[in-house]
Amino acid sequence: MTHPIFDLIKGDVYAGIAGIDLDCESLDLGNGVLLSKTSAHVLAPYMVVFDTDQSSSRANLDGLNDSFASGPDGTRWINVTDKTQCISTQREYPITAEIYFPAGVLSALAEDRISIIRWIIALLRIWSAPQVSTPIIANVSFGAALKTKERLLLPFETEPRGIRLEMPSGQSHNSDRLSWVRECWEPGLELARKHKELHLAVQAIDQAHFVHDWALGVLLIWAALEGLFSPSRSELQFRISALISSYLEPPGHQRRTFHKQLIKLYEERSAAAHGRSSIDRKILLESMELLRRIIVKMISESKVPSKDDLEARLFGG
Repeated sequence: MTHPIFDLIKGDVYAGIAGIDLDCESLDLGNGVLLSKTSAHVLAPYMVVFDTDQSSSRANLDGLNDSFASGPDGTRWINVTDKTQCISTQREYPITAEIYFPAGVLSALAEDRISIIRWIIALLRIWSAPQVSTPIIANVSFGAALKTKERLLLPFETEPRGIRLEMPSGQSHNSDRLSWVRECWEPGLELARKHKELHLAVQAIDQAHFVHDWALGVLLIWAALEGLFSPSRSELQFRISALISSYLEPPGHQRRTFHKQLIKLYEERSAAAHGRSSIDRKILLESMELLRRIIVKMISESKVPSKDDLEARLFGG
């Protein structure tokens, strides 16, 4: 039985990051995880291999296979010859940073490494750099990759974005912005283990970056919001809007205004669910920003409010 491709890397893992410009050489994220500057360029061309004999006899296929080199997992990688053609592509990723994940972080957190990579990248998008991606992971540092023949490079996040977000003008991805990620990724991961609804919410907002249909993105985000704020299946529109507004805003006029805005936003969610109208990109952005605020608050406070907590805030108890 074959193993998942990422199991090929048994030791340390290096995640190549595109879309971030660090103002420091490295930043210790805790538990041995290190974010550092680096430099590499990932190209994503497709390669076609042509069989010169269309009869495709067993002998011809065996001869063609001789031009391949077997990888550690049995995968055959083609050597570029006159039988191949590379297809041009626009999918290029300048790698400007890497995150080092020592093998020991697994036992410390009792979590598989891919989940840890996805979690930290998700928090980077939520707070520090929404445009980042991780197109490649490796078993060696990108700065030292040419010094060894034992390097193993594997594609990771190579799918195109459905929606592209940028940091507000004038805000860089410096250590001040990254400090929240450094302080919160471990306790946040522990909190998400205890509260599946929070873990699903982080996954939802992270995957929304790659959804190409605005309506589908709105449904994804609001499914996460319902998971966090729906103690009942009845009167969802009013109840969820009321609970969210009471969670994010103090009592008063601002909460009431925010509640009305949420009701309108939920109406757009219902329209998306039932196909009654096209969904504007702005609705997806507003929904993502709403869920982002909630996730940041929950992780920062290390608390996912219970039904009783929410109703106490709603009714002033």
